[in-house]
Amino acid sequence: MGRVGFWLTLIIIVSALTGIIVYKELALDQTAKLLPAKTPPPKRVIRAATPDPVIDSAALPEPRDTPRQPVVGYHSDWEKVYGGRRSDYFSQVAVSESGDLIMAGRTESKGAGAGDIWLMHTNAAGKPLWDHTYGGKAYEELYHLLPLPRNHMLLVGTTESVGQGKADGWVFEVNGKGKIVWQKTYGGKNQDFLRYALRLGKGGYLLVGGTKSSKSRTIDGWLIKTNRRGSIRWQRTYGGAQFMHFNHALPLAGNQVLLIGQGQEKVSHGLDGLIVQIDGKGQVVNKVYVGEREEENFQFGLQLDNGDFLLAGYTESKGSGQTDGWLVRLNNQGRAVWEKTYGGASRDALRQIIALEEDRWLLVGDTGSRKSKSNDGWLLIVDGEGSVIWEDQFGGNGADWFRYAHAADGLVLVGSKHDRTNHAWLVHMAPSR
Repeated sequence: MGRVGFWLTLIIIVSALTGIIVYKELALDQTAKLLPAKTPPPKRVIRAATPDPVIDSAALPEPRDTPRQPVVGYHSDWEKVYGGRRSDYFSQVAVSESGDLIMAGRTESKGAGAGDIWLMHTNAAGKPLWDHTYGGKAYEELYHLLPLPRNHMLLVGTTESVGQGKADGWVFEVNGKGKIVWQKTYGGKNQDFLRYALRLGKGGYLLVGGTKSSKSRTIDGWLIKTNRRGSIRWQRTYGGAQFMHFNHALPLAGNQVLLIGQGQEKVSHGLDGLIVQIDGKGQVVNKVYVGEREEENFQFGLQLDNGDFLLAGYTESKGSGQTDGWLVRLNNQGRAVWEKTYGGASRDALRQIIALEEDRWLLVGDTGSRKSKSNDGWLLIVDGEGSVIWEDQFGGNGADWFRYAHAADGLVLVGSKHDRTNHAWLVHMAPSR
């Protein structure tokens, strides 16, 4: 027997002794009915997020750059406004591989109806290359813009112009020129909405939001799993007799997902910040409410390297104003490590968290409690304990706000700036180190 024959025989023997492990995905529920989720078991551990073959890497946080001097603040390089005589704003922004900017939001100055979804593509300096509106004669709203391969985009929102009910979730994919590739509406006879999408490794999506078309008398949290062209594989509702909806979602290890939003633990209780951990079939693994007697809401979440979670939103129960910006750190069992409020006597809220160097985070939001007599866009940098290192507000004498930021070659922020009317607002900022 030659060397080749010897090694071949050895491989066959080892394979026979050890066996071969084969992974096979379970068949998915094909029903389109709204199915209630099972009651969760108590005190389960939320596993730390690691890249999972089912969750596309584009949905995970980007790796940090090589360590540099930490950012200690930001200053405005330039800004632009867009729109017409009526109310317009941007609520999402992405940066293409070529460095161009893609902004999405809502416009009343153009389009077919009372307010249409608005998508604009500009160069890196904010010069418009093209823009499109999407919608009908009634009301449309955009909540999430998800970049896809080949310069395509997925837009997630709500429509009152098409669909089955008073308002339906609306999801559509556009190509690099803004032309619709496919579109779907989701919902029943009542009010339904979608707020966020996660892209799955095989090209499908998880869509999260809220529905009033299920059997309960209030709004239920809503999760839909689709294929790559939006056809429903299965869907689940959460909440029952208690109000619940989701604003954001994070991928976890083992095909699990953390749903982030607002819920009511008891009928007699106020609305709380809420996280719900689910498995790959949408069944509840763990559920945590955070809040007191008044209204709280988690609008964005970020998982840290040690498995803890940072959750941002607003609170009426704590702080010094009507609503305060609210940042909560939970461990992987859902227990509070610390929480902080930010703001003054008026209405303040946090909308987004961006990781910086050396255990620092940038918080994006809007404030009515600082220098301006009205509302301003608001940025804060906090340390690992939530203490403020730097903060500033941006705007004029009108009601201005930031809704979303993208950290690439500085900071690109979008929102609304008021000058006789509301204009879509784009701001480019450089870091101070």
